[in-house]
Amino acid sequence: MRRSVHTRLLALLFAAPLSLALGACGDDDVVAPMADLGADTGTPDLGADLGRPDAGADMGSAACTGCELVELTAGLVHNCVRRENGEVLCWGDNFFNELGDSSDRHRSCPPLFNALPTDCQARPVVVAGLDDAAYISAHLGPTTCGRNAAGAWKCWGREFINTGTGQPNQFRLATDFPRLDGVVQLGTAFSLACGVSASGTVSCFGENQLGQLGDGTTTERRFPVAVTGLTGVEEVHSGGSHTCARIDDGTVRCWGTNESGQLGDAVTPHSACRRDATDVDCATTPVTVATIDDASALAVGGQASCVIRADATVWCWGANYYGQLGNGTLLDSNTPVHVPGVTGATAIAGGGSHFCAIVAAGAVRCWGLNFDSQLGDDATHATCTFGGDTADCSNAPVAVAGVTGATAIALGGRHACVLAGGGVTCWGDNIVYQSGVAGTERVRVPTAVVGIP
Repeated sequence: MRRSVHTRLLALLFAAPLSLALGACGDDDVVAPMADLGADTGTPDLGADLGRPDAGADMGSAACTGCELVELTAGLVHNCVRRENGEVLCWGDNFFNELGDSSDRHRSCPPLFNALPTDCQARPVVVAGLDDAAYISAHLGPTTCGRNAAGAWKCWGREFINTGTGQPNQFRLATDFPRLDGVVQLGTAFSLACGVSASGTVSCFGENQLGQLGDGTTTERRFPVAVTGLTGVEEVHSGGSHTCARIDDGTVRCWGTNESGQLGDAVTPHSACRRDATDVDCATTPVTVATIDDASALAVGGQASCVIRADATVWCWGANYYGQLGNGTLLDSNTPVHVPGVTGATAIAGGGSHFCAIVAAGAVRCWGLNFDSQLGDDATHATCTFGGDTADCSNAPVAVAGVTGATAIALGGRHACVLAGGGVTCWGDNIVYQSGVAGTERVRVPTAVVGIP
């Protein structure tokens, strides 16, 4: 066994890998890790939980009306996909009820957030209470939300923040969430949510000790507050400790921590925020990212951000200890730097410490941390060191093996998935089956998720 996972959620975002043994899980539903499933083992239907009964019904058939997959989103260690008919399917971790099917009796995976086996599922299950979704969103957290065509929101998993009950609630199925009323695009992270209104303003709620809500304070907010001075916003995304928004004039604004240059404005310092009795540089209101005036897409990772520019090139800024900036160095940058070797980019996504972009013909390029094979090329690269630990990484983009025709991409803490060829393909960390294959801790090369016809 290669490791145990840190008991804090944020360790999956950007903390260095820990190397401790994983113990066996405590019931007869445990599947022992198999040999490297990145290669063709000849084993049929690995995604069907290796012949064990499914917790959910088979998701449709070839004759299913409106079953085309139209949207994909990834949380920290789970994924969800939306069908054209409004049905939503999820798989991976269910410790916080991220699967939304009102059950916590799927399969047993190794302990993830405490000493007990983690409920998980490799084969996608249908979210209960939501059959008319028009948009879904989950990013680097244990919460997913869906909006219907009428604008009503429902969420499942862990509530973003305590609302007075002592601990954040957990929603076992899609549950009405009126705090998001008026939101047309949602950017989430662990304990944080920001939404864009139809008029192009942004409101946020959740944890705020590093100014990541952008309202000029460091006060935790249980209900949405307006981000100071933002108009014309097209999209907003958060890495948890910093948040960025793309404006309709092509500029980008960021706020929150700036410990590694995440704000991208070439300015240090801004203000002092307190984290664990230590002062860190931060901005509690938005600042303008330097040199970017033509951004067409935005991705925010754990401690870095990237944009696609008008010429379809990619530029990134922030932390770079695992090569997250993709510019051939391991030096942080407080201004955007060009990612060589990525041209014709059409979509981009950020994970905990890695980024991926869809390029020409639907191929995919990834860079950054590769400890869990999240770069998808089944190769060994350079050795990066962070916090005294070492891990495989690539500070330049690599080609993901065998992926063509990708139309959408989503990254979790240490895994990645794409929509391609009418289905979903995933790779990387699989400790709670978030890459859709039962019985292995990592998926070394892109593998189809079974159970989504």
